[in-house]
Amino acid sequence: MEYTTPMLILQGTDMPQKEDDGSPKFGRLLIVLICAVLVCVGLTWVMATFFPNFPS
Repeated sequence: MEYTTPMLILQGTDMPQKEDDGSPKFGRLLIVLICAVLVCVGLTWVMATFFPNFPS
């Protein structure tokens, strides 16, 4: 049996393509890095406040 029906999903859907101008996008990376630093600072503060003698 041969499947001859064209894929309707791909017909007539022109997805708008973003033009990549080649310039680096540092905004999103900067936000992620700031959030990662804040998580590390928060974890350090929680460990120092609530578990002052953690290893022992």
